[in-house]
Amino acid sequence: DAARAALADGAPPPEVLAAAGVRPLVGDASDLSGLPQAQRCDLMVSNNTLEHIPPGTLRAIFTEFRRTAAPGARMSHYIDLADHYAGFDPRISELHFLTLPEPAWRLANNRLHYQNRLRIGDYQRLHRESGWRVVHRRLTRRPPSALTGLRLVPPFDELPARQLLVVKAHLISRPASARATGR
Repeated sequence: DAARAALADGAPPPEVLAAAGVRPLVGDASDLSGLPQAQRCDLMVSNNTLEHIPPGTLRAIFTEFRRTAAPGARMSHYIDLADHYAGFDPRISELHFLTLPEPAWRLANNRLHYQNRLRIGDYQRLHRESGWRVVHRRLTRRPPSALTGLRLVPPFDELPARQLLVVKAHLISRPASARATGR
C-alpha cells in the first residue's frame, strides 16, 4: 500500500502519515476547539505520556477527546505506573514512590520529570467520568511480594494490592453510550 511504499522509500514521517490517510494534530489536547466542527477524531493514542499529566488536566483531555470523537472512535493508551526513578536507581523498587508522603514527593517530583502517581483504578475512573468505556486492558502486575517491607503512605495504604501492583497498563476505550453517560 501507499504508506508502506512511502516508508520503504525513506519518505519523511509526515509523508508516510499522509499516505496512510493520517492527519496528525499538534496542540493542547485539552482544547481542540480549532478542530473543524464537522471533523471528528477516529483514534487518540499515547505512549508513556499519561503518567506525566496531572489528574485534572487528564480529565480535561479525556473530556475533550470524547467531545471530538467520531462515533466509532477508539483511545489507546500505554501507561507506565511504576516509579520512574527506579529505572536508574537500583536501590528503590517500582513502587517506592508510594512510600513518600506528599511533602517529600513534591521535592522529588519536579516540573522537569513530573509523575502523577495515579493507580490503575484512577485511570479507569477518569475514563468513565469523561464518557469513555474501557473495552480492553492489558495489565502488567508485580507479585504481592513486591509490597513486602514497603510502608505505604495515604492514600496508597488503603488501596487493594491488585491496584497497587499494576506497573504497566494498555487501555483501549471507546465512547460510552449516551444513555450510560447521561448525555
